[in-house]
Amino acid sequence: MVGATEKREVGLDTQNVIEVATTEKGFVNKKSFKIDIFRGWCKSCGICAALCPRKCIEIGDDGSPVVTSEAKCTGCGWCETHCPDFAISVREIKVSPKDEF
Repeated sequence: MVGATEKREVGLDTQNVIEVATTEKGFVNKKSFKIDIFRGWCKSCGICAALCPRKCIEIGDDGSPVVTSEAKCTGCGWCETHCPDFAISVREIKVSPKDEF
């Protein structure tokens, strides 16, 4: 059954429960995010890479941050919030209903 989905509940704690749709191969259908690094503002401090829980941003060979995997981004905003130069933007990629299946 290619493309079949099942729904399951994932408990965050005893007070909060979220519902997640997963495909038969175990991939989670989730929101997508775009990470932009404004090079003119970035001073390459590395805070964004150090704080990213999914390791979507890493330090490149030249010492500046590089977005390595937007697909893993959960949109938590840690990189954006903690950047002292306001050089990072994390935006949700909106999917129109016609693009959904």
